[in-house]
Amino acid sequence: MSINERIIPMVPFEFNEAIDLEGHEAWFVDSLHTLESPDFFLSTYSEANTQGMIWGADKLPLPASRGSEWRNINFVKILICPIVVTDPKEIAERQAKLSDNLVPLIEDFDKMWGGYKAELLDLYRPYKRFDVDSATAVSLVQKLSYLKPVVNRMSEVHFYVMYASFYLFMLFEDFCQEVFGIDATHSDFHAMVTGFDNKSFECEKNLYLLAQRISELKLEDVFNLPSDQIAPKLKESFNGRTWLSSLNSFLDEFGWRNERLWTPAAPSWRDDPKYVIERVKVYQKVKGEYRIAERLKTQTKLRNEKIAEYRPKVPDDRKDVFDLLLKGAQYASSYGEEHDLYCEMQTDALMRMYILALGKRFVEAGTINEMNDIFQLTFDEMRVIGMYPAKYKLQSLIAARKEKGKQDAKDVVPNMYSKTMTEPEAFGWMMSAREPIFTKVVVGELPKPKPELKADLVGVAGACGVAEGPARIISSVEQLNEVQPGEILVALTTSITWTPLFSLVAGAVLDRGGTLSHAAVVCREYGIPCVLNTFQATAKIKNGQRIRVDGDNGAVYILD
Repeated sequence: MSINERIIPMVPFEFNEAIDLEGHEAWFVDSLHTLESPDFFLSTYSEANTQGMIWGADKLPLPASRGSEWRNINFVKILICPIVVTDPKEIAERQAKLSDNLVPLIEDFDKMWGGYKAELLDLYRPYKRFDVDSATAVSLVQKLSYLKPVVNRMSEVHFYVMYASFYLFMLFEDFCQEVFGIDATHSDFHAMVTGFDNKSFECEKNLYLLAQRISELKLEDVFNLPSDQIAPKLKESFNGRTWLSSLNSFLDEFGWRNERLWTPAAPSWRDDPKYVIERVKVYQKVKGEYRIAERLKTQTKLRNEKIAEYRPKVPDDRKDVFDLLLKGAQYASSYGEEHDLYCEMQTDALMRMYILALGKRFVEAGTINEMNDIFQLTFDEMRVIGMYPAKYKLQSLIAARKEKGKQDAKDVVPNMYSKTMTEPEAFGWMMSAREPIFTKVVVGELPKPKPELKADLVGVAGACGVAEGPARIISSVEQLNEVQPGEILVALTTSITWTPLFSLVAGAVLDRGGTLSHAAVVCREYGIPCVLNTFQATAKIKNGQRIRVDGDNGAVYILD
């Protein structure tokens, strides 16, 4: 048996239809986390996220869900399966435990999340300080092995706090539907739970300030160059070096992040200044003050007004419940936006640093041709081969996997796999778990038919307001600089790496996502309309077409 034949089967968490459909009712494609992440290393995060979601759902606990399992399909896509609790007795027991946990959870949420942030940063610190360049291959493999439990712990924290804040959001929505007849798509609901600053917005503000420094230091001509030429050119002048010093200070705090989430294969902001420069170039197009700073002031005023309007409508014996659930729901947006900076972005960048250091040794040993080829290996393969890479020649394996990845990425994968359920039945079964990440992020609420609107697309209202403008279809982070002020963003979904766009665009239309997805949260905070779960916006709308986004009614009109 050749080394290639021995290595190929070593891919954990790959979906096996025969086995995985035996004890699992249905698997669903997770298009949000699959986005822009076609590499073999995904299996490491499928393992971590399975552990994190099950741990988090049990710790809260969620009444009708024990979390979710993750699998990879064809190595490049992600499937997830909720673990639905169906026994009424068990649901009642979990509900009782959750009820006991709710008050201390809400009252101590900031302290709890602050403690977890400190824990994670302490876990990361020794890995950031380790000198990967002078380390031996064996010591690198050892550190990489120890880093895997850190990733798993990050995932536990990530999903527990997300489950807690997002489920509180859902409970407040339940209360509002019962008492006021409004849900999470209503503008008044939006007003009561938005207007809170977070670390992600602080990062964006610093990017905006870096853009402002360009004109202050009279460096506009330099920033007209291609992004990869700007940093070398800046080193030639005093003002340029001054700007680079500001950039380095920014990277000291915010540089541990990659261009895409959940994949160490994506470039890190620490790899090359050009990646941050690309974001700064987006902010150069922003006219006037940084949008979110002024917006937070006006939104705080509106939030207080709406709470003062609705609270008197609550029966006296339920006012305490209203206050408690409102406070809990308000954590969802701020946690949803800032957690990436402490969770997956940090582990992505750390993993990348260690893996590339191994990749350099693999190249020197003749094991692979290019450093980035190492991302065609699984985590376990890296550790096995990394002990003594000179004994392995993986060029043919890498070539075969690259070709397989290209072909697999073209394959059309069903939205759902099940032996026993139709797609509508499976969707109903999944939603019965009231699993917050499925319900409010990955799958989202289904649009309600609204023929009276005569709209070209009907989706879910993610953020209120109405805007018109030319459509700009974006499918990857590399296209962010194509967006111009006043355009309407049209995309499959978005993530935190896309946040600079929301200072430019007039509105957003998404194929997928729920009312706690990144686009919905950011659009609400930035005060621009958003329509989600249209399912076919990127297929039906063409670049440059003038469209109207009606975030009040969840409707999109093609005007050209």
